[in-house]
Amino acid sequence: MNWSQKLHQKKAFFDHDYDLAGPIWYVDADGDGYGNAPVFIQACLQPSGYVANSNDCDDSNIAIYPNATEIVNGLDDDCDGMVDDSINVGIIGQFIGHKHHDEIQFALLPNPADEMLHVVFAGGEWAVGRIEIFNPIGQRIQVQEIRVSPGSDVILRIDQFPQGNYFLIFRREDGVIVGERFVVFRGF
Repeated sequence: MNWSQKLHQKKAFFDHDYDLAGPIWYVDADGDGYGNAPVFIQACLQPSGYVANSNDCDDSNIAIYPNATEIVNGLDDDCDGMVDDSINVGIIGQFIGHKHHDEIQFALLPNPADEMLHVVFAGGEWAVGRIEIFNPIGQRIQVQEIRVSPGSDVILRIDQFPQGNYFLIFRREDGVIVGERFVVFRGF
């Protein structure tokens, strides 16, 4: 083989597209096990301070990562795109018994309840929105998207909730909110 053939053979080797870079690793600056999508490297072995996922929505705060406990602090602690899934209990009090031009009214039956809670809607209009249930410290513990008509009845399972006081709000998609307290009591 002459030098020209050897050169051509080496050129063919280097022109071939070999994937030698390895997987992508994302920096985990806060050490919570979740990486920062914009900051990554590609390497065969996992470098120190890097992880295989890019799910962290705030890589400067170890308490913020997917599925973290959401607390009322003005931040999206659980990376679900919603700030403060919880609500201040004092704020909920503003919605209790609140009626917006009598457009949305509902009753909670029975109250106190044991295993099931019926939300019976009244008023004269259809409404699209969601029911949200909050525990006594203001953490949102259940959400259900609904479309309601006057006289409609939504049944919620509450048998997984411990005994105690809870708050239910209906948040219409246009922002109108009404709410009511209810009690979970076992064995009555």
